[in-house]
Amino acid sequence: FATSSIATTAVSAATDAVSAVASVADAADQHRPPSGAADLHLDEYDDFDDFLEMAIQFGYVTLFASAFPLGAALAFGCNLVELVSDLWKLTHVCRRPSATRRVPNIGVWGPVMQVMAAAAIFTNLTLFGLASDQLAAVVPSLFTTDEIDGRKAMLDGHGRYLVVLLVAMEHALLLVWLCAELLLTPA
Repeated sequence: FATSSIATTAVSAATDAVSAVASVADAADQHRPPSGAADLHLDEYDDFDDFLEMAIQFGYVTLFASAFPLGAALAFGCNLVELVSDLWKLTHVCRRPSATRRVPNIGVWGPVMQVMAAAAIFTNLTLFGLASDQLAAVVPSLFTTDEIDGRKAMLDGHGRYLVVLLVAMEHALLLVWLCAELLLTPA
């Protein structure tokens, strides 16, 4: 019951946030200064800082997802706030980007995100295998339970099996990613 109540609360909060963003967008369109000569005194829009913010947030969410799973939900909320602030910046603080600057993709940020996604495989598997009790539930034969405090501990001499298991899982995930890239990338 607690999980469904949390999910219902999250969905209603997201719906309220989206409607708030839509109302702010409508209000911003009504109060937008006229384009053309009135925009000439405004600074030119530079998207580097916006992409940098999103890349840093993507790194935090993906690289440490197993340590803080709630991070994705918090990032979603932060992105809604960022959406409203960027809307304000684009309508009142900066000149509108010109149509000649349209590009087919996000440029250098695409490979940056791919490197972070690959690094996330390593960091999350390391956190999963070495810093949590989740692996003890998956492979209980490698662990023993301490009689004093009930914590799981690795059996002596079984650390090499853990390393082999983590490396095998990492290679399998990288292989799946590579296959997806090859199959989904247009020729």
